[in-house]
Amino acid sequence: MGAGSWLVCEADESDGTLALYAPEVAVVTNIEFDHMEHFKREADLVDCFRRLVARTKRRVIYCADDPRAAEVGGAVPGSWSYGCSASALFRAVALRMEPFAVSFDVLRRGRRLGRLRVPVPGRHNALNALAACVAGLAAGVPFKKIGAGLAAFGPARRRFEVVAAGGGVLALSDYAHHPTEVRALIGAARNLGRRRLLAVFQPHRYTRTRALGRDFPPAFLGVDELVLTPVYAASEAPRAGGRSADLLRHFKAFGRVRARGVASLAGAWKYLRGTLRPGDTLLIVGAGDVERIAGWARDFYGGPV
Repeated sequence: MGAGSWLVCEADESDGTLALYAPEVAVVTNIEFDHMEHFKREADLVDCFRRLVARTKRRVIYCADDPRAAEVGGAVPGSWSYGCSASALFRAVALRMEPFAVSFDVLRRGRRLGRLRVPVPGRHNALNALAACVAGLAAGVPFKKIGAGLAAFGPARRRFEVVAAGGGVLALSDYAHHPTEVRALIGAARNLGRRRLLAVFQPHRYTRTRALGRDFPPAFLGVDELVLTPVYAASEAPRAGGRSADLLRHFKAFGRVRARGVASLAGAWKYLRGTLRPGDTLLIVGAGDVERIAGWARDFYGGPV
């Protein structure tokens, strides 16, 4: 897509091939243990990122707010850091959160470069936009053009995507399937200021559900009611400790998020359709075919205007 001398890609670490890239510029947003189907230890995942930054030709850019990214990126001579923390070379300050946007000032070594606004919500998207800004500066793009590009950004599908708005109900679909992603999603959704926040979550992979099961309940804090569907297997065989029933036990032990399990996506939608009231927000969360519920919500309530 597009034209010019630069190709921008989101490189996937899930199968380890990230270590084979040799980019001009590498941006490391965060490093957290995931993809247990490939990486047996967290150290193996971190080593994959170390190999990527070692092969980067021009500039390594990393988030100073993330401990692992700072550890890996900060070890590379000449790397650039970004974030909200005072240690970052490029800082986002004076953040202003809007229901569907975020804006902030950009400082470089304390000197203000200007203000950026991106039409997606949340602190995490402020950091993403700052990362894009710093990458653009590393590629020689003027700050003014970077600002214009971010202001015109078209939100990605299944990232805080409004899929239905009718009958006083707002339904959003989001691809979040890791606790950190879920936490960021819930924070952005609470900022909408609506009456109740309900969510349906389809866990993704038995390996991830088993390894991170205890981390999911705190990530959903702020949700008034959560519906858990069966795990989306993604080609995996069921594993003890990694089923939706196992995750539900973690929620019950946590005790601060009201959660219930259902046997199917259709069962989840039937329950939600009878529970949602005007003023409510519904989050449809997960990386599998839980998106079918987004289609049912669109058909029932009507699509966004």
